Amino acid sequence: MAACQQSRTSPEYPHPALFDAMYLWGAHFSQQFASPDAEQTLLARAIGRLQTHDIASQSLQHGLQIIQAEILLATYMFAAGAGSLETDYRVSAAVRLALGFGMHHITRRSQADIREEERIAIFWRVFCLDRMWAIANGKPANLNINGSSGISVTTPWPRPLEDASEVS
Repeated sequence: MAACQQSRTSPEYPHPALFDAMYLWGAHFSQQFASPDAEQTLLARAIGRLQTHDIASQSLQHGLQIIQAEILLATYMFAAGAGSLETDYRVSAAVRLALGFGMHHITRRSQADIREEERIAIFWRVFCLDRMWAIANGKPANLNINGSSGISVTTPWPRPLEDASEVS
C-alpha cells in the first residue's frame, strides 16, 4: 500500500499493468457501476501496457507485478469465456516470466522476508493457473515437471495464511 503513495516515476510505484488488471476485475464485479465498454477498455489497456514494456529491463519487483497482472488477465479471460488462444497466451506469458525470473528455484533463506514469501506465493499461483488451464483446454501444461525434459522445482510451498502475519 505504501508503494501506491510514491510518485509515479518512483521505481517503487507499482507497474501500471497491475493497476489496470485490478481495475478490470473491479469493473467486472461491479457491473452496475461500470459502463458496458469499461471491461474491454481496461483489458485492452492492460494488455497494451504489458506489450510495451521491456520486461528484461524491469526491476524484480516490477517483474513480479507483471506476472501478477498476467495471472489476473488470464484468470479474467478464462472466467469471461474469452477465446482459448488469448487465454493460452496470457497463461504461457506468466509461466515464461516466472521461469525467467527463476521463481521455480527459490530457497527460503529466512523466516521473515516478505518479498521472498511473495515470490514463493506468486510462483505457486502461476503453477496452479497453468495446471487449471491445461485441464480446461485439454493440452499439456507449460510447466512440465515430469520426465527427462521436465523442469526442476525447488521452490517450497507457501506458508499458511496464519504464518504470513508473522512475516515482516
